[in-house]
Amino acid sequence: MKNTVALGILLTLQLSGMLTLAFNIQLVVANPVHDVTLANVTPSKNIVGQGYNVSIYATVENQGDFTETFNVTVYANTTEIGKQVVTLPNGSNTTLSFAWKTFGFVKGNHTLSAYAEPALGETDTADNNCTDGTVLVTLIGDANGDEKVDGKDIALMARYFGKRVGQLGYTPNVDVTCDGKIDGKDIAIAARHYGRARIPKATIYFDRNVYYPSAKVFWEPEVVVPIGVTVIDDNIALDFVIVNISSSVDSKNVTLASVESGLFFGTLLAVGLRLGESISNSSNFNVRYGDVITAEYSDTHWQSTVQTNALFLFPKFVDDKLFGDPIDGWKLFDAEGIPLVDYTLWGQGIQYYPITIAQYALAQYHAYLDSGDITFRDKFLLQANWLARRAEQKGNFSVWESKFDWTIYACTNPWVSAMAQGHGLSVLSRAYVLTGNTTYLDVAETAIRSFEVEMNSSGVRYTDLDGVWYEEYADDGAPSSKVLNGFMFALFGLYEYSFLTNNSKGYALFWEGTHTLSVNLYRYDSGSWSYYDLYDYILVPLYYHKLHIEQLKTMYELTSLEIFLYYSDKFQSYIH
Repeated sequence: MKNTVALGILLTLQLSGMLTLAFNIQLVVANPVHDVTLANVTPSKNIVGQGYNVSIYATVENQGDFTETFNVTVYANTTEIGKQVVTLPNGSNTTLSFAWKTFGFVKGNHTLSAYAEPALGETDTADNNCTDGTVLVTLIGDANGDEKVDGKDIALMARYFGKRVGQLGYTPNVDVTCDGKIDGKDIAIAARHYGRARIPKATIYFDRNVYYPSAKVFWEPEVVVPIGVTVIDDNIALDFVIVNISSSVDSKNVTLASVESGLFFGTLLAVGLRLGESISNSSNFNVRYGDVITAEYSDTHWQSTVQTNALFLFPKFVDDKLFGDPIDGWKLFDAEGIPLVDYTLWGQGIQYYPITIAQYALAQYHAYLDSGDITFRDKFLLQANWLARRAEQKGNFSVWESKFDWTIYACTNPWVSAMAQGHGLSVLSRAYVLTGNTTYLDVAETAIRSFEVEMNSSGVRYTDLDGVWYEEYADDGAPSSKVLNGFMFALFGLYEYSFLTNNSKGYALFWEGTHTLSVNLYRYDSGSWSYYDLYDYILVPLYYHKLHIEQLKTMYELTSLEIFLYYSDKFQSYIH
């Protein structure tokens, strides 16, 4: 680009008589500049077997007014292929050839670029860079770039057999040996490597996909969880492994030690952060609860990025053991895919039951965690959206209503349930984790307030001399039944939402109910089995008895209160 300077000259001519003419002459003078540019960068072929050479051509131009001497460097991705010094008269151009030795470069696509160092005094440097084209470094013998060596490659070599550089039909990518001709040597190389296919990455495993929190989280924000990181070499011949682990809030390199041939292992210390929480201890790896961890491994020659199985540092509790097969466990659905319950035998027909819908959602959630199949994720979110839409506002709180009579506990249409509220909190918390959509948290925040409202005022709370109870069957005029499993599920939901959001109100409600349960557990013990409730003291079937055992174990994990472990073990001893 030429710089110019405008000069003005005023000429005055005196003619005969009184006539005077004035002329203003503008002269444009070019200001000499230094300007080199890269026009293009191209390869001699787009597919090359790892270890063979390919030529890279870079065309440079001198668009300035001086002869320039400068360096030109060519790159594959960010790795330097070569550098040359070029002297170029003004107004001229030249094409440089670089021999790229692909030995040691990872298999995969490599983007080509070139850089011309600016000449002394050059100001227009935007065109000193050029990125153009890719080269696939692949298996030796792979002529069509599908990263395997088979009959298709040999068929291509047979098709162009005998063609040489400069002849019509010569195809560089089919010239496996890069010697300028397609002949028997190329076919022999392909035959030698016949049947090989590229395995583009190793496999990364974490030894902990779900974090089970303990009572420490209530008073110690930095709960460190050791996570084992294992890389299994899928025939790549890694010589060492460095894994970069990244979450939404942190990134850290972990060097793995070789355990045996093809197996590498290391440990990462992770701290799970709740919403609005941060820590200053940079020696640990910080993870927001619900994060999906991304891992990138590399060694001398290989580098690949994979997304690991979702690492949900989030309470799992016992619900994944309870809700059955996420595919076959439910048979009756509406047109949208929401499960229905047939209460015809109880005279109530087919109904939507919030507890069943939430349990179906949680089954889908765990199926998604276990498999990574987004079909389960979508079904989970379908139920979560139904729950978010169907939360009924009652002043400053919301509830999920069961809109049918349940005469066993004198509940009339509509009635509410602390178990439904707890399950709903779990579902909405996990829906937020999966999507980041704050609407789920907004609904959960109103639902949690139902635990502050007595059941004769449309809430789920019942208060007596024994403490504060969260009732599975809550309705104005209904008796206080104090169902054990429903009480604990309500506590799980309170814990889960409060754990995610660090919500002090939720913590207080959780501990309030936990205290009541802990001092009344003896009332659920018949001496040989467990009771379902404290209303008519029904001895539960085996399924519910085992459920009580698992729930009490979980309560111990969450609170560290020995009373829960004591009764879990005691109830277990009743099973012969």
